[in-house]
Amino acid sequence: MTEKHLYLLPGLGAQSAIYERIRWPESWQVTHLEWMEPLPNESLSSYAKRWLQQIDCPNPILMGVSLGGMVAQEMALHCQADCVILLSSVQDPAHMGRWLKTLKYTQFYRFAPYLIALLPHAFLQILMAGRMKLSHQKWFNRYMRQRSFRYLSWALNVVFTWQQKDVNCPVYAIKGDQDIIFPLQPHEMVLPKAGHLAILTHAHLISSLLPKLMTDHEKSQNA
Repeated sequence: MTEKHLYLLPGLGAQSAIYERIRWPESWQVTHLEWMEPLPNESLSSYAKRWLQQIDCPNPILMGVSLGGMVAQEMALHCQADCVILLSSVQDPAHMGRWLKTLKYTQFYRFAPYLIALLPHAFLQILMAGRMKLSHQKWFNRYMRQRSFRYLSWALNVVFTWQQKDVNCPVYAIKGDQDIIFPLQPHEMVLPKAGHLAILTHAHLISSLLPKLMTDHEKSQNA
C-alpha cells in the first residue's frame, strides 16, 4: 500500500480538533489545516489556492467536513489530488436538505453572522431545525472558535452560493442517514443513526471505514 498523505479541513467555523476522535492508521501522514481569515471580497477559488500553499505533497488526499468538503473540492480543481473524501458534506447544491434550501431562499445567511455574534446557540438551533441537543452546544463552545464577522460572512456565502464543478479525481462521501443538512444520497457510504455531527458522534465508525475506503480506492486506481 502506498503512503497516504491526508490534509484535513474542518467544518464551518470549527478548529481542526474536530478530528481528534478519529483514529488513523500509523502509516498515514495526517496534516490538520486551520481556517484562514478571508481577504476582503475573496473568491472561493482564491481562498482554495491560498490553502494549497500549505500543502507540500504532489498528490494529496483532501478530506473535508461539511463546508470543508466544499472547499476541498475547490482545492482539487487546482492540484493533482489523489482523491477527495467528504464527511457530512455535499457534491451537488441540489442535494442540500429542504431546511437548508429554505434558509437559502429566504437569504437567512446574510443575517446569520450577526446572530452568531449575539446568540450563537440560537443560530445553531435554527441551522439544525431545532434539533440541537445540549451536548451539541458543548461541542460548539469547544470546537467552533473561528467566529470573526468577515470569516462567517464569507463562509456562509460559500455554503449558500456554492456551485458544483467536476474535479479530476475520485470523490468519496461518508454521511449519516439522519443528516438533515445534507441528506444521504444513494451512492454515499452510510453511517447508521448518525446526523450532521457524525465526525463527533460516530468517529469510531468513520475510523473503521476509512482504511477500507482507501484500500478500495487504491485497487480501483491500479485496475
